[in-house]
Amino acid sequence: TDKALLVSAEAYHLASVLRYRSRKAPILPKEDDLSAVACPISSMGPIELAMEAFKIIDACAHYLNEDKKLACRQNPRIFWQEGKISELTLEMAHHLILLHTHIGAPSELRAYVKWGLKFCQTSCLPLHTCLFLIELAKTNLLCDDDAQAFVQLNGVQDILGDVLVQGDKNKLKRVEDEERFVEMPGNNNLRSASPDLFRIQLRTPKFIDDTDSCECTACTSQLLCSICLKFVNTWSRALRMAGEVRASKLAFKTANQVTQKLEKKWLDGAKMLDLDLKDTSLTFQEISMENLLYEAESCGFTGDFQQAKQIAERISVTNEARLANLNPTLIFRILELKSSLEYMDKKPAVDSVTAALNKLTVNKYLTAQHQGQSTPVCDRPAKAVANAPVK
Repeated sequence: TDKALLVSAEAYHLASVLRYRSRKAPILPKEDDLSAVACPISSMGPIELAMEAFKIIDACAHYLNEDKKLACRQNPRIFWQEGKISELTLEMAHHLILLHTHIGAPSELRAYVKWGLKFCQTSCLPLHTCLFLIELAKTNLLCDDDAQAFVQLNGVQDILGDVLVQGDKNKLKRVEDEERFVEMPGNNNLRSASPDLFRIQLRTPKFIDDTDSCECTACTSQLLCSICLKFVNTWSRALRMAGEVRASKLAFKTANQVTQKLEKKWLDGAKMLDLDLKDTSLTFQEISMENLLYEAESCGFTGDFQQAKQIAERISVTNEARLANLNPTLIFRILELKSSLEYMDKKPAVDSVTAALNKLTVNKYLTAQHQGQSTPVCDRPAKAVANAPVK
């Protein structure tokens, strides 16, 4: 029964992935079609299929924990099932995050991120925990909560530990005069009101300065490289949302330098591990394009449209057809960003409705004297108020 549940969960998950990448609407069954009733997968969307897979894999994890506790159920097959359940759970969590990011549902998105984070923490998976902490920080930024985003990112720093460069805690940086501001007592912000302000420093990974022939665990781990790429970008976005414009520009510049250095290590690590270079390069391109997209959106939301447009022009898709099949959400968001920035440069023409607003004579009749006694008309002046009896 446990194996049947695993097969069913994986089948629903693969069906959801294929339906998402096909970018085609599901075929709704007819009332007299008995084959569609027997096989309802053909009429289900990607989110519905992913939800079915989520329910089944959650039941599998529950039964596995019960088997561990009871001596009569302990069997060597548990070691095989635990690894398979963990792999499927992580894949489903990332897929659900991608789907709910596409439809823009922050509440459901936060719930699935926390589900994946809890599973990684209870299963002792530190690097995957870092990934979900970064996703949770992105969700907090989506809800304009930069303070909670820094809490999650500080957790990533604590988990990575010696992988990142140690910052100078007692180091002070001078802030320019135009960035000074006065805070009211009790306002918990990232800076104080003194001219010499503490700034949260971006800690970069140490192994980016290793030699090209280095074969250490950090240089060959693509999971660790992807965590570092997403971490520096999310940290920079959090600084931007917190009002640290100057610090965020320096952080984004550092993040771009880290991306350039990690690109060669990414490909070298793929060669050492005998992986497909086309697939690994496409994965790195997907992460780097997503980081540029977030950087452009961060600049646009803070009003710096020219900088956002310059960053958007740097987003170039070399293998658009294949990337659109793997991650259509990313391609859609890139096209949406570029079209929105082009629209911001244009001055939209005033439509006929807006031009005719001056014909409305509403405001002068919204007084205590005339209220309820006359009705203004759009294309002609209001009639004189009649002395009609009032109840």
